[in-house]
Amino acid sequence: MQLERLNSNILIKLLTGTIYYDDPHWQELINTKSQILEYFSPLGLALSLHETDGFAYLEQIETENQEDSVPRLIKRHPLSFEVSLLLVIIREELESFDLKGTDEADLYLTIEDIKELVEVYFKEKKDEVRLLKELERYINAVVKMGFLKVINSGSGTLYKVMGIIRAKINPQFMEEFKRRLNEYLATI
Repeated sequence: MQLERLNSNILIKLLTGTIYYDDPHWQELINTKSQILEYFSPLGLALSLHETDGFAYLEQIETENQEDSVPRLIKRHPLSFEVSLLLVIIREELESFDLKGTDEADLYLTIEDIKELVEVYFKEKKDEVRLLKELERYINAVVKMGFLKVINSGSGTLYKVMGIIRAKINPQFMEEFKRRLNEYLATI
């Protein structure tokens, strides 16, 4: 493989996060995807390229055999219940937005929109009050993870829902979370 043909900016950006379609290196990433796959494969990493949604990131290759696996380079971060709930709610809202088929390409939410979406999930007023009090902290965690992007507009702060949430918060994650949520609600 000719490493000198691979752009180190692309490799570093992939190792540190997600590359989106508006990145100046996006087209080069697409043109060299097979070399990038070959480069990261010995490290136990695979390129997850979503051309139609406009993003790419690295993910750890999971192996069944412990002896064949390499140490993890992509760390897993445990999510709190509140952040998981927020991610599932935002993902469901994105799914609903996609089904509506509007002319808008991207979904934007205000903090008030997010509050309305979250309030539905709480029967106990004290739990709702506690969550809403700390909602900005949970939203900031979701922003830091790259699922929301802060857009400052003349009318206030908007949150752009990033397409990567479709890949990371997949139906399997949502189903498992909802199952656990129902188990929890049954104990209350």
